This record gives sequence, structure tokens and C-alpha cells, in this order.
Amino acid sequence: MARNARDNHLLDAIEKRTPESVALTVWRVVRDGRDPLQCSAMGGRWDDRTFDVLYTSIMADGAIGEMHFHLARGLPVFPSQVRYRLFELHVMLAACLRLDTLEILSSLGADLAW
Repeated sequence: MARNARDNHLLDAIEKRTPESVALTVWRVVRDGRDPLQCSAMGGRWDDRTFDVLYTSIMADGAIGEMHFHLARGLPVFPSQVRYRLFELHVMLAACLRLDTLEILSSLGADLAW
């Protein structure tokens, strides 16, 4: 059975939320020598290649864990010559949708019975 890549009901519910401006600190792990502000070029979980995506985490451990996951996929041994660095970034977002509580996710129709 084919599955839609995007849930239109969810997108409609998200678009009804009011954006807010936000200033916060986020974390990013990138290969040594790469600009930490350079967006992903390969596509990914949230990147369908129609716009630039800068993957970050609000916790340093989250950024490290995400990179660990990607490096460990399919590799029996971590690459020894490649070095990665953790960067602390201070960002200001003019229009941000915060979906950071279970109540908000539930109001959007997310099934929280997992």
C-alpha cells in the first residue's frame, strides 16, 4: 500500500499555529574544517532538497548522538581519520513554530499511545 510522503491534515493543523520569534542556543556536529553554518547538501529526514536545512539540536548530547547514529550505520568500525567538531550556535528565528510539548503534538493529531 502506497503511503503519502506528507500528511496534509497535519500540515494544515501546523499552518494554523501562530509563529513566534525565538532566540536560543543550538548545537551542531560537523566534519572538521566544514563551516557549521553550511546547510546539508545530501537531503535527509526533513530535507526534500527544495530548501536548505541546517540540522541542529537544542542539547549538545542530541547533536553528538545524531552524528554517532549516522556514522555507525553500516560501518563495522568508526572512521579513524575523519574528525568531527561540536559547535555552539546562537540563533534568532523571526518566525518559529514550537512543537515542543506532548499537548501541542496531541492537538495536532499525533498518536501519543506509543
